[in-house]
Amino acid sequence: DGHRIGPYVVIGKENDEFLPQNVQNIIDEYDIYAQDDITRWKGTAKLLAKLLLDEKRYIHTLNVEKLAAELGTIYSLDVEKLRVAALLHDIMKNAPYDILLHRAKQSDIINRIEDKPKQTLHGFAAAHYAAKEMDVQDEDILWAVKSHTCGRYGMQDMEKVIYLADMLCEERKFEGKDYLLGIAKQNLDRAMLESLRHSL
Repeated sequence: DGHRIGPYVVIGKENDEFLPQNVQNIIDEYDIYAQDDITRWKGTAKLLAKLLLDEKRYIHTLNVEKLAAELGTIYSLDVEKLRVAALLHDIMKNAPYDILLHRAKQSDIINRIEDKPKQTLHGFAAAHYAAKEMDVQDEDILWAVKSHTCGRYGMQDMEKVIYLADMLCEERKFEGKDYLLGIAKQNLDRAMLESLRHSL
């Protein structure tokens, strides 16, 4: 809703708030102030993933988003929610251990949290970050982020999709991956069973 004065964009009715054009471009590109929650969360999550993750983890995150959207379409799930969850699932992966521990302690489903290795904490920490720093209040998204590494009893389909997309996305290389991916596109529950067996 603004207009340009030199390298700045004027916003607001009083024309007294100025933003550099490059900042306005980022706001526009990532829908930072979108009125729709899902659109705003998705854009913010994509920007944060780019800023907070190393290149390898960022590429992984985009691959998880791509596969989650594909699986979500197959199973008639909310693809935009899945995109948000995928973009957030590893958002704390590069965080220091003390930050992971602090955020993961806020979770209501981990006991004896100090016994857990770093790689099992980042999903819980990411869900806490999403809720507290981004005001993500959608339980489907938060549970999908929380359970994407360890799983849980009673997982919903959106959680299963993020779990499987994380395990089976494009850059993952392990024996049996193509077999599991084929199952994932046919039967979520069977894919979860076979993937958990493989992990164990």
